[in-house]
Order: sequence, then structure tokens, then C-alpha cells
Amino acid sequence: MRRYLEKWIGTDVHTHMGTEWLTGEPVGMWYSVNDYAMVQTIDAYLRATGDVGWLVRELPGPGGEAVSVVAHIDRFACSWQRFRSESGLADYGGIGNLLECVSTYVHEVASLNAANVWMLRRAAEIARLLGGELAASWYEAEADVLVVDLQELYAEGAGHWYARQPDGHRVAVRHCYDFSTVAATIAQDLPEQQRTEMVDFFVRELQTPTWMRALSDRDTDASFSVRPDHQWTGAYPAWPPNAAAALYTFGRADIASAWLHGLAKSANQGPFGQSHFADGVLAPESGGALKAPAEPPWINDWTCSSNGAWVALIVGSVFGVQLGLDGSVTASPQLEGLDPDARLVGLRVQGRTWDVDRTGAHERT
Repeated sequence: MRRYLEKWIGTDVHTHMGTEWLTGEPVGMWYSVNDYAMVQTIDAYLRATGDVGWLVRELPGPGGEAVSVVAHIDRFACSWQRFRSESGLADYGGIGNLLECVSTYVHEVASLNAANVWMLRRAAEIARLLGGELAASWYEAEADVLVVDLQELYAEGAGHWYARQPDGHRVAVRHCYDFSTVAATIAQDLPEQQRTEMVDFFVRELQTPTWMRALSDRDTDASFSVRPDHQWTGAYPAWPPNAAAALYTFGRADIASAWLHGLAKSANQGPFGQSHFADGVLAPESGGALKAPAEPPWINDWTCSSNGAWVALIVGSVFGVQLGLDGSVTASPQLEGLDPDARLVGLRVQGRTWDVDRTGAHERT
């Protein structure tokens, strides 16, 4: 993982979506999520390995200048300032930089602006670990301002969010990416009423018995495309586990656990594909949501690396495992509606092994 991170740190994440598996060369267009993805992956690596010494190692960035890893984290966490609009939020450009097939999900979107808050707070935690209290305070102050600005995009009473356009007007976007990303990044900043409204929106417009819709079929953009990974016809394989994680975060383990039984039926076709069709769009397969084919107009791959999100759901939400930069491991399992005797065994964190059951995390001796 560290080797990949060092490769990507030296790659211009603002002109490419990733690197090619065989050659290692940059490929594709810029994806607006890249900064968030980099900080997420670096953060997870640090918490799992405890490799804090790596933070002071100097590595060349895209321009060739070598700076410390912690300086690169600052670069990613503060990159949003390059795209900051008069509203205070970052404008992430057009359809090609975002969801590709939702024409209204452009410019100032809630998901990635909430992710900016999360990145600043993670940068603060890392800075504080290294004794940089002044830098940590600055990151946290910036994050607090962003949270206030972000609330201007919320559709009060409806549970979904708006995307603000360059001319200032807001367009309603009833998309799961806002639901799950806001929950993953700033749940603690949301009042209880807003959390309730967001859950109600998800259950009412996105959730289906064995899968989900990425975009509500009530959204004005639902006629734009039938692509099932990000539109109303289905969902990308990371969207159901991310949405279930959001339900756990919002305190609705009852909804999440009941849904997991239905989602499990969609695994009867083998690994989850790049997307599956939502219930009711096409006939089910083997009791679950049909995997989308590669042929037009669907154009989806047979499987997808984002299936890793299911592991994150089990470890981080069902078993509630949290890893500290200092090597601490805590767990608050939410096994309601599942097996109360379920155990997660052999979890390796910073050279130590842990088992988790309904009473919490226990280090092996």
C-alpha cells in the first residue's frame, strides 16, 4: 500500500483519474474525488500500520519537488481552495469530473465539500500528533467555517441536497452520494432533525429490497441517462454498503440490518458488478438485483474494486471498529437484527491482533 501511495503522491491527481495497472502511467481525466481518496487512503494506512515515521519522509510531487509526506497531506487537504467560489465552497466543475451520467450533479456539490471538512480535520489530527498545534488549530477553524457554508446546500425538510451553479442558483439533486458522503464526513455536525430527514429521504426514494437507486426516480434528471451505476436504474457496488454505513452512523441499525438480508441475495451472482439494477427496473436474478451487463446502453464491468466497501461496512459499522493514530482500537458493535454471537477475529492493527465481539475489542495476549 505504501508503494502505491508514494506512486500516487508523485502523480498529478488533478489531471488524471488514476494509474494504469500494467504500466503505472497516468490515465483518464481528472476525477474531483481524487484529493479525498488520497487523504482517505493515507489516513487508513497510518491507522492500520502506525508508520508515523513515514510522515517526515520527503517524496517528489507532480512537479518534481520533494517535500515531506505531511506536506503532501496538506496539499491534498487544502486543494479545494483552488476551486473556491464566492460562496466559500469549492466548485468541482462539470459532469465529466463528477458522476458522468447525472447532468445536474455539477459544480458546488455537497458530498465533496463535506469531504473537504473531513480532510481538514484529519490533517489537524495528524499535525497535532507531530506537535503542530498551531497548524491543527488552523485546519479545524477552516473546517468549522466550511460546515456553516455547506448547510446552504441542504434542502430543509426534504432530506436531500442542492448543487449550486456558477450563477448562484441551486438545483435539487436527490443522489445517494450526498447522503452517504455527508454521513461519513460530518455526521457529528448535523442536528438530529436533519439526520432524521436524510434517513427518511433515503428510505423513501433510494432504498429497494435487494439493492438501491443511486438517483431518485423522482429527480428531474432521471430522464438524462439509463446508466445503472449512478442513475435511477440502479447503483454502483459501493453505494449500498456506503448507504448502509450511513444508516449505522445515523443510529438506524434497525433499517440497515434488515436491508443487509436483502442485499445478500444480490451476491448470488458472484462478485458484485460495476452496478446492479434496482428492484423493479429489470427482473431479479437468483433472488437478488440483476448484475448490469457490459453491452450498451448499460456499459458496466462484470466486477469492480469498489467491492472493498462491503468489508469496510462490516468492520467499521457492523462491528463498529475505530482505529486511532496512536494504535488504539475501540469497537461499538451494532449487531441488532443480525447474529448477536457474531465475532470478527484476527484483526491486525499496528503489529497487534484483536478479536471483536458484542462486548467490544479484545487484544490477543
